[in-house]
Amino acid sequence: MGRTDKPLVWLHGEVRSPPLSTAARLEVGLDPDAVVILEVFSKKTTATPKPVIEAAQLRLRMYDAVTKEQRGG
Repeated sequence: MGRTDKPLVWLHGEVRSPPLSTAARLEVGLDPDAVVILEVFSKKTTATPKPVIEAAQLRLRMYDAVTKEQRGG
């Protein structure tokens, strides 16, 4: 399978500069459609807050459902 530049899909939040360069998007993950940004937050500790994890999981389930529906599945 060839490497392609994957689009960024923003589901929540924003940042002032792009989180991944084009080269990084070529190397990242196994998602064949896009790099999905589920949450943007300021990380101040090593632990990710539980509400952030729960919100990201919900957004990912919603994204998966929509993309599955769009593919006719």
